[in-house]
Amino acid sequence: MKYTIILTIGFMTLSTQAFALDLLGPPGASVKKGQCNFGVEYVHGESDVDVEGVFGLTDTIIDDVEMNKIYGLISCGPTENCELFVRLGAVDVEVDRGSNTDNLGYYIGGSDFNFAIGGGTKVTMVKSDNIQWGLIAQLSYADITDFDGASGTILGSPASLSAEAEVLEFQVALGPTVDLTDNTSIYGGALFHFLDGEADLKGTLGGASATATSDLKQDSVLGGYLGLGFQIADNSSLNIEYQFTGDSYFLGVGMVFKFGQTSPNISETNRLKDELRMIEEIDPNKKLLGYRVETDEYGRRTKIPVYEHEQKK
Repeated sequence: MKYTIILTIGFMTLSTQAFALDLLGPPGASVKKGQCNFGVEYVHGESDVDVEGVFGLTDTIIDDVEMNKIYGLISCGPTENCELFVRLGAVDVEVDRGSNTDNLGYYIGGSDFNFAIGGGTKVTMVKSDNIQWGLIAQLSYADITDFDGASGTILGSPASLSAEAEVLEFQVALGPTVDLTDNTSIYGGALFHFLDGEADLKGTLGGASATATSDLKQDSVLGGYLGLGFQIADNSSLNIEYQFTGDSYFLGVGMVFKFGQTSPNISETNRLKDELRMIEEIDPNKKLLGYRVETDEYGRRTKIPVYEHEQKK
């Protein structure tokens, strides 16, 4: 079962090229009830975006839109098998003018870093010894106000324009996390990516003031994702991830630090289920009758000696 899932995810990665903009991470809740995590994330991607024509330009696809995001993230577990998280950070966008000489993309150009915010939830649906299936739903918003714009010619008239953009994105993803070792896991699955936004242009056209608004949409909805997770310390982990839809790609990395009420991770808990820990030394002055085994809430089993006088009680 484990290797069938790994091969399926790998085939999806090789069979297409695409993109979504925010890190997903392992599907399913990664925090226990009452526990909180803090994380930092960086993502980079390149995408094609559908735009409406303005100023006589035709409806088209803006090619090679690059985006970088840097986030700080806080997630908490309100209940078992459920995680809520919020992101705050910054985003910058760069449009390749050379690939977009005849459409709106030429007049957008690049931006500095601007405000971005996001949030969502993760839910664990099924959990077994080394596989966890989960669902992710997340939303992000970016307000990009300082594109550098460009000067050029539209329908034979000189134009000098600047741009602003607002982008709202929604992602839903479903898939498994498979423990390969005590400290390494692989995760992935299918995702849906929806983008809705506006680009506002203002400046001069033919010597007169001009303003226009164009709607932005994603060119492809369905995609997939693949990631590797590494437990690098008792309270910290690292995720490296690749996402794709039909027209773009994404690469991201995230570091998560646990704080609050901590508990063993899935790999550690599964391993400890098969361990018998001795927490008491054998007393040579008492007659040993045998052992009893106690199991705690995390599946850890402790082997405790039972002596004759204890048995009589």
